[in-house]
Amino acid sequence: EGFKEALIAPKPTSQLDPIAAQEFLNNTTEIIETKLTEIKEFSENDSISEAIISSNELYNTFSKKSDFLILFIRHDSIEELEETLARLSPLLENRDMSEFYAEVSKAKGLTEKLINHELPLVKNIL
Repeated sequence: EGFKEALIAPKPTSQLDPIAAQEFLNNTTEIIETKLTEIKEFSENDSISEAIISSNELYNTFSKKSDFLILFIRHDSIEELEETLARLSPLLENRDMSEFYAEVSKAKGLTEKLINHELPLVKNIL
């Protein structure tokens, strides 16, 4: 429930509100990191079907919200994260666990990169 609420984009306005954008990004990345941890824990406990369900939910929700993220973050960064999230479920289905864990780590790194390097903040411009 909180997962879907946190990914609701701010209402569009004629100008992008940087505070709303920062809050949306913070909430989104926090939820992504939480879901990635949950997916990894499911897989480590041999709950592959739960991991697949959670992975699909994360991908579908992120995919819907990426259109708003593109307004203030580079398209290629969003696309790379979305592609990485899309690979998780098939890797789980094929039980390719070493590749799955590598993709989870990559997704966590890309998520951290969004919050620390991609948002147009003064610290990222100077």
